[in-house]
Amino acid sequence: IFVIIVIIFINACDKDEESISFDIQGDWKVISFFDNEVHKIIVKTESNSYSQYNNGDITVTFDTITNRIEGINVTNLFFGYFNANNHGVITTNNLIWTMIYEPEWGSLFHSIEEAETYKVIGENLYIYCNKKKMIINLRRISTKAK
Repeated sequence: IFVIIVIIFINACDKDEESISFDIQGDWKVISFFDNEVHKIIVKTESNSYSQYNNGDITVTFDTITNRIEGINVTNLFFGYFNANNHGVITTNNLIWTMIYEPEWGSLFHSIEEAETYKVIGENLYIYCNKKKMIINLRRISTKAK
């Protein structure tokens, strides 16, 4: 009986830690990209971003009330609309970007135009793009949209 209780407890803890939600409301910062075709994780570095602009970060706001997405793509602004449901399906549309002096890190974020599915685990948002060839990993900054 003790072994069964321990197994149930361990499984319950694992499920809590891996609890998936679909709440993307608020502000996010890109942490990494995973190129699933070459199995490579790409993170922000001095050579692929410009730290003097937006700290070299890509920041995104999802407003689930208006379905508006906007943010700063290191050196550029972007905005448009998205649709997301509670089953993990997401699409973006009518995204408009400025594209001046954009570093490689910022260019990678354009893959969000091919977003298909997503999930939130803890404070991390994973957006799967282009038939899961690219995964964008974002970390929650706040739950309020600007």
